[in-house]
Amino acid sequence: MSTADRPTESASAASDIAAVCRDAEFVRLVATADGDALAATGVLARALAATDRPFQASVVAPTATAERATEADATITLG
Repeated sequence: MSTADRPTESASAASDIAAVCRDAEFVRLVATADGDALAATGVLARALAATDRPFQASVVAPTATAERATEADATITLG
């Protein structure tokens, strides 16, 4: 199995991300335009909606930066 284009650093643990989302009043989700990131964003968005946590989800090109000026308490980048 190829590991090309995979990051070498470890991702945040799911419990860490859940804690950030639980404490934030508004969460911004940024996904790269690939299937895995879109699926993960959908799962996280459904969890946020189920807990009545306001969020915004967007998709960016893989080469684009996820940094944007927003009023979000937390920005989570997927992909």
